[in-house]
Parts: sequence; C-alpha cells; structure tokens
Amino acid sequence: MSFALPKFVNINTKSNLTTLKSQYTLLQNSINEFNTKQILLANSTEINSLDDAMINKAGEKLFTKFLDINILATSKEVSKKGSWIKLSDLSYSFVLSTNEIIDFALENGIFKCVSDETLCEKVY
Repeated sequence: MSFALPKFVNINTKSNLTTLKSQYTLLQNSINEFNTKQILLANSTEINSLDDAMINKAGEKLFTKFLDINILATSKEVSKKGSWIKLSDLSYSFVLSTNEIIDFALENGIFKCVSDETLCEKVY
C-alpha cells in the first residue's frame, strides 16, 4: 500500500495536468480566433468576460462565450482537483493538486498563466 499510494497520486496529478493543458489550449485557440475575426471586421477586440458564470461558485459552466464544451467550476471551499475556479470575469485558477493551484488571467486578449514561473512551466 505504501508503494502504490504515491504512484496513484502521481498518475492523478498527471491526468489533471493533461486536462489543464487541453482545456487551456482549446480556450487560447478560441480567443485567438475571436480576436482575428474582430480585427478582420475592424471591430474592437476587447473581451470583458469569458462566461456568465458566478464567481467562486461550484457547478457553474465556465468559458461558455468561447467553448462549446461544458467545463464545470469548483469553488475555493471545495477545490476539487482537476477543476477551475472563477475568481473574476477575467481571472481563474486551476486546482492541479492539493498543494498546487495555478492562476490564469486574460490580459490584452491573451489568456495566460500568472502564477510563479515553476507552475506556469507545467502548462506550456
């Protein structure tokens, strides 16, 4: 048991990281596509929110203005591993593991990691 538990935790963390990377890539590509369309149409590219979800509320659908898939939020209190927490209209956190939460924000039309460099390196 003492041998298997660390392996299971490591596999679970890798799975959550894979989920994060795929969802992050989908969202970033969708935002880039939106920005390109707005530039071609000579419209403003300012994005005021990524969804209409409530802040820090579990079960809310996130990124609905840009993604067609359902990504459900967790809250700071619940902090479900492998899930996003909405912090504001333009900032989110991803719960990678119990002691690793990676912060993201939409800045100048780019959804990017704003945590310390060692955490952000895991995403890119």
